[in-house]
Amino acid sequence: MDIVMFGGSFNPPHRGHRAAARAAIRALKPDKLLIVPDYLPPHKVLAPGSPTPEARLELCRRNFSDIPGAEICDIELRRGGRSFTADTLRELAERYPGADLTLLVGTDMLLTLESWREPEYILKNARIRAFPREGGDRRAVEAGAEKLRETWGCDAAVIDMQPIPAASTGIRAALPEGGGTELLTDRVYSAIVRGRLYGVRANLPWLRRKAYALLKPGRIPHVQGCETEAVSLARRWGADAYEAAVAAILHDCTKKQPLDAQLRLCKRYGLTPDAYERGSDKLLHAKTGAALALARFGVSETVAEAIRWHTTGKPDMALLEKIVYMADYIEPTRDFPGVERLRDLAYRDLDAAMMLGLELSDADLRSYGTEPHPISAAALDFLRRQRATNENQTCGTGARRRSYTMNTPRELAELAVRALDGKNAHNIRLLRTTDVTVLADYFVICTASSTTQIKTLADACEAALEGAGETKLHREGYRSGSWVLLDFGCVVVHLFMEEARTFYNLERLWADAEEIDLAGVLGEDSLKWER
Repeated sequence: MDIVMFGGSFNPPHRGHRAAARAAIRALKPDKLLIVPDYLPPHKVLAPGSPTPEARLELCRRNFSDIPGAEICDIELRRGGRSFTADTLRELAERYPGADLTLLVGTDMLLTLESWREPEYILKNARIRAFPREGGDRRAVEAGAEKLRETWGCDAAVIDMQPIPAASTGIRAALPEGGGTELLTDRVYSAIVRGRLYGVRANLPWLRRKAYALLKPGRIPHVQGCETEAVSLARRWGADAYEAAVAAILHDCTKKQPLDAQLRLCKRYGLTPDAYERGSDKLLHAKTGAALALARFGVSETVAEAIRWHTTGKPDMALLEKIVYMADYIEPTRDFPGVERLRDLAYRDLDAAMMLGLELSDADLRSYGTEPHPISAAALDFLRRQRATNENQTCGTGARRRSYTMNTPRELAELAVRALDGKNAHNIRLLRTTDVTVLADYFVICTASSTTQIKTLADACEAALEGAGETKLHREGYRSGSWVLLDFGCVVVHLFMEEARTFYNLERLWADAEEIDLAGVLGEDSLKWER
């Protein structure tokens, strides 16, 4: 029986090791190629932060198990202590009586072999086959083999192969910087990432490929947008942009799973869903996604918590948690009336944006008869109480900018109503929203009969309020045709075509707002607002 022993630290095992193993099998055609990771190398000190011997053994299984004829051998791990090659050859000789043993070595090991423990035993009882590690060192390998033959009379030769320029030292240095993927198999790299070995920071292109494979194709643009927004927000507010990207990439990693699959994931990861979560895959995907991200992608606890709370929020959220929650809400593919206001707010006052986002989510769920998770209400209450302790933060930089003219918010809202009524707007509604949202004190909502009239109404409303000295903060949808939003800070005007108004149904969304009787605004005899 011909047995080839390929030993080393394999710290980590890489594509260069695979190439050497394949070349040895082609050239020597052994009955067995034993991959023997050492327990403790005798000729060097393992680099700080190196995985345990058991972890390196598992990495070897992942690196070599698909190569026909290769077997992973734990002989040196079971023996423990320093892994001397002479001792391993003796054990192999006992295990395989009469076997012809060959020792497969790289350039550096070949050139130092004479300084090993018991070199005479090694060279007498095993053939030596060396492989060049880089294209330029073949001459050194040939010279080293010739020297062994001349000095010891042993069987030493060089295997003909095209080496891959890979070194474990360089890979270890690259892994914490997001590199190394090109020199490692996917199975090895995945295990390194999952185990958080070598201080690895997952390569983002690799992570995207893995995460997108877990999504429905239609959700990928959202996740891409969420990553872009999260990184931008992280840079704005001083959070770790890399962790923001990782959390955004993975935040919906279990989103496509139906409720029964979500519940199985809970069981797998030891999670206990509450009464609200047990009936909602939308709520559960945040909890199971965080668990999967930890188990499969080795994310930090900070990232896992950001994924965990990106749907409901929670009281006293950490900065990264707020960033991922908000990025999910305002990423570039999101399109709804007011989104530009929310985007702007997220970069000026993140807590105010969180309050508005939680309010919008609460109102939207209730409009469909769904009870929001209590922790969302607790999150909103926490932010409101926190904001109340510092009233200076609410003026000028918060969600609701007060009018700096002599007009009160109510007077400005009534001015907008009269301007719209003067241009024959249909079904005008005036809602007092001061107590239900930080977005504005008043919403004015109306319907237009055509896209041309929408623009006419927008122009008239802008002229009326700006004529009163009020500055417009935003105008959204003017080019789209079906809706326009005019944001004057304390007053927001929504202009809709009938179909768009029905779709967005703001009256239902803000059903808790107080509706103002327009008879007192337009006069007792005016019924225009009911057209």
